[in-house]
Amino acid sequence: MRATQRVLAPRGQSDRLFGCYPVGCEQILLPRGSQGRRIRSDRPGIRGMSDKGVTVMDHDLKTKILEILDRHRLMVVATNRSDGWPQATTVGYVNMGLTLYFWCRPRCQKASNLARDSRISLAIGDEGSDPMTIAGLSMAGEAKLEHGPAEISKATSLLYLKYPEHGPFRAFEHNETLIYRVTPKVISVIDYIKGFGHTELIIVDAGD
Repeated sequence: MRATQRVLAPRGQSDRLFGCYPVGCEQILLPRGSQGRRIRSDRPGIRGMSDKGVTVMDHDLKTKILEILDRHRLMVVATNRSDGWPQATTVGYVNMGLTLYFWCRPRCQKASNLARDSRISLAIGDEGSDPMTIAGLSMAGEAKLEHGPAEISKATSLLYLKYPEHGPFRAFEHNETLIYRVTPKVISVIDYIKGFGHTELIIVDAGD
């Protein structure tokens, strides 16, 4: 499937999904090899497949996404098990811009799932005392095991800054931890300040 193809699938279709994001009362589904009604977005080379369209990433929207990423420390990651059941797990994360990093044990179920299928969905959000101030993110992306020493060093340094109360992580000293780099492909920004259920769907370009 080309990264620019997006399909609004019939309700109830759930096989071979890349990700599923609520947009108002609709669902944006990204199946493999599907065909569907195309609408044009304003960004060259991107075709949106939603009745509500695809939002172009601009400075204000990117700032909003980064603010949400910076003020949270936990996200829920969903990976694909071999038996077809999705598995959702809460993990700590850090980010460099829109690129996220998270850690897990080498023999955990997440690592097994990702070794077979690198596609993930994730969610980050506020609770808040006022429902009309809810803000959050859901993403579809790829999680790749990080091997580069420079990237691992940067991510680990960010981890210590984001979790200073934990001090040094002994697991890193004994190579007991895997580091995954998450590259988002689709981001849904939830912002109830703009209205109940308000979301904006973004297809992420390499230059964003």
